[in-house]
Amino acid sequence: MRARIRAVIRSVAFSALGALALAGCASIDYEPVATQSTAMPSVPAPTTEVSSGVDPAIYLNAPRAPLLSQLFACSANNSNIGPISADRASLVYTPYINTAAGALLRDPTEGACLSSGFGWRARGETGSNHTGIDLANPNGGFIFAAGDGVVEYSGWQGGYGIVVEIDHGRGVHTFYGHLTDINPSLHQGSFVHGGTAIARMGMTGNATGIHLHYEVSIDGLKVDPLNYGAPQVVQVNQSHDQPIDAPPPTQTQISAPPASDTKPDTSAIETPAPSSQTLPTAPAAPPQPPATEPFQVTPGDDGWTPGKSN
Repeated sequence: MRARIRAVIRSVAFSALGALALAGCASIDYEPVATQSTAMPSVPAPTTEVSSGVDPAIYLNAPRAPLLSQLFACSANNSNIGPISADRASLVYTPYINTAAGALLRDPTEGACLSSGFGWRARGETGSNHTGIDLANPNGGFIFAAGDGVVEYSGWQGGYGIVVEIDHGRGVHTFYGHLTDINPSLHQGSFVHGGTAIARMGMTGNATGIHLHYEVSIDGLKVDPLNYGAPQVVQVNQSHDQPIDAPPPTQTQISAPPASDTKPDTSAIETPAPSSQTLPTAPAAPPQPPATEPFQVTPGDDGWTPGKSN
């Protein structure tokens, strides 16, 4: 009987402790946890088929890559954006990157602004090294292959989210990160032509806004996509008020004939003898007609005679 009573008391005690524990958990205030923008896992997916649900018609009807003549900074306060003009246009931007594999697009988007450049960024207490450039557009848009190449990887890659990496040959690679989806016709080993739509801009992975993280690697070394492979520009430092001096004219010198101590032999020069033949005479002038009588006027009926006063 006593054992039964003890068992009942023990059961009631454990129930009371459980209720108190549940009440305590309910009163704890937890800090909000930042969630990712997509439902993708935080580890690389075992397969690269992350865009199997994308309608293929989206990419079949996609435009070709535009050739953008200018690139503007999203803000004058963005980090590592380089020199810009008063309207925030990049002063070092050119449409193409010259590489050993050929020319690559420096801006492989439909249109975006430069939100962050290449290099060290002072963020937080320690900062971080940014190995590419960020091209942002709140409306997203297509991402294009920067040049002809073979897809080396497509899928999920940690903090970069959905990515595509293209091998252009001769040690040249391009990398596209934070994508929304990938062209469903692409897979590892696929050949793509430069300017073909390969993905759409997004904010998968560790991203705070819709943008493209764009990297260029040369022989395994990541280079600045904004400055690498720019054409050489010849600087002209002479001002307009200082005309360019023409080179001095070249004077041709006529060399004198070489001097000689021998005199020419004049004995071989013969003077022709005068000819006995007479020169032909000029023809005689034709005979002139005899002089005519002076002109005379017979007085007329008016009684007037020339040369006389009437």
